[in-house]
Amino acid sequence: MKRTIKWAIVPVFVSLLAIQVFFTAGSAQETTVYFDNAWSFSDGLARVAVGKSIGYIDKSGNFAIRPSFYQVSIFFYPAYDFYEGRAQVIIADKHGFIDKTGGVVIDPKFDDVWRFSEGLAQFEMDDKIGYIDITGNIAIEAKFDDGDMFSGGLAPVELDGKWGYIDKTGNLVIDAVYKEAEVFHEGLAAVKVKDWGFVDKTGALVIEAKYDDVWEFSEGLCAVETGVR
Repeated sequence: MKRTIKWAIVPVFVSLLAIQVFFTAGSAQETTVYFDNAWSFSDGLARVAVGKSIGYIDKSGNFAIRPSFYQVSIFFYPAYDFYEGRAQVIIADKHGFIDKTGGVVIDPKFDDVWRFSEGLAQFEMDDKIGYIDITGNIAIEAKFDDGDMFSGGLAPVELDGKWGYIDKTGNLVIDAVYKEAEVFHEGLAAVKVKDWGFVDKTGALVIEAKYDDVWEFSEGLCAVETGVR
């Protein structure tokens, strides 16, 4: 499925006056700031809502970008977290990116965009997925049915109902033969044949596809689920 669900996520807890308290780790110091909504810090800045407008604060609680992105509906946010110096924004129903000054650095001309990872970000045009670089130039043409972010130099993509992996030139380096495929973590990626297993960056199935479900590797281990069917 197209990974567009991010535009339809509604916060579980919404109040007329939300209180966000930021603590400094390892000290008793705290800064209390009042916003209508607030999100976690990412890339040094945090999104905040003042009324129906979204802006960004730094870790001192000062506005780095004044609230200027208007939320027209509780179902759609007009601005998202920063990654690699860029944040996704929606202007006039089109998607682009701003930098940390709040200036538009990639024109809002795409049907959808996703976060930057390893210098590339997915975009959607005419129901196809491609990738742009940090300047907004198209690095990989929109020719995939679906796709995910780059990790470890590779990204999972869908072609004709099957998933494989491309490199940063857009070449398919692991054939699209899987029902599902996830991003790489610690050199391994989860893939689904009939059940779930793991491939390495050569495409070799290094952990047998025998699990009902799997999670990503972290510190050399991952959780798996089996015996539920």
